[in-house]
Amino acid sequence: MTSAPILALADFHKPFAMETGACSRSIGAILLQGGRPITYFSKTLAPKNWGLSTYEKEYLAILAAVDRWRHYLMGGHFIIQTDHESLKFLLDKKITTVLQPKGLTKPLRLDYDIKYKNENENNVVNALSRRDEKSLTLVTISSAEPTWMHEVALSYENDQKAL
Repeated sequence: MTSAPILALADFHKPFAMETGACSRSIGAILLQGGRPITYFSKTLAPKNWGLSTYEKEYLAILAAVDRWRHYLMGGHFIIQTDHESLKFLLDKKITTVLQPKGLTKPLRLDYDIKYKNENENNVVNALSRRDEKSLTLVTISSAEPTWMHEVALSYENDQKAL
């Protein structure tokens, strides 16, 4: 991602795809349609979730994305792409984690398939999920500063009453 992507407008007559990812302390997801991004998000995990397994963190990423974009996903079939291959079998597995019974009700009412996407091809989501707090200072590239504030500050320099 060397330039900012232009987000597309959603067309509810076409299927959506959702890519999700997780790392040690954060999760990320992107909603796509026809290979173009519609929206995306990145979220730092709470410290209580840092010790979860990779499977559980990836599962949290799916649940968070489904919860956030439910209004896009209802009423049509969509694809969830993850770089954690065992999540393809999410609905076929026995309940083995504490998160599964809590979260299975969210995606169960929707029409979706989970597909594996190689980690090397999941670059955008990996970038979203692997950000850290230090990188937040680099988010602002430019900022707006009203010119009148500069003019007011300059006016005080030569004002004898203000000195």
